[in-house]
Amino acid sequence: MFFRIVFGGSAVAVTWVLVDLLLRSARFHLDADSLTFRNGWPLISRERRLALSEIQNVSAKTTMSSNETQFFSVSVSPRTGKPLTIMSLIRGKAAVDTIVERIRKAVKEA
Repeated sequence: MFFRIVFGGSAVAVTWVLVDLLLRSARFHLDADSLTFRNGWPLISRERRLALSEIQNVSAKTTMSSNETQFFSVSVSPRTGKPLTIMSLIRGKAAVDTIVERIRKAVKEA
């Protein structure tokens, strides 16, 4: 009975991770005065909008690595409230740096 529960639970966890990796998507759009983003599964995720004047900080951190490949997530810290993850599991430092710099530039210009 114990092994059925343990192995059944681990099979459910692995299946959940695989489905999440296959279905998760992220999009963001920068306007002259706002950042609009959607992160999650199609038809389930909701769109969020932040005014550029509300954004205090944009940061990237390593969330996972496989061999020599690192995967990053990008988060935005509003002036009030907790940080919001815009995108996750982005492969490669160059792509993450481009996204972070583009958002920081838009925040400075606003």
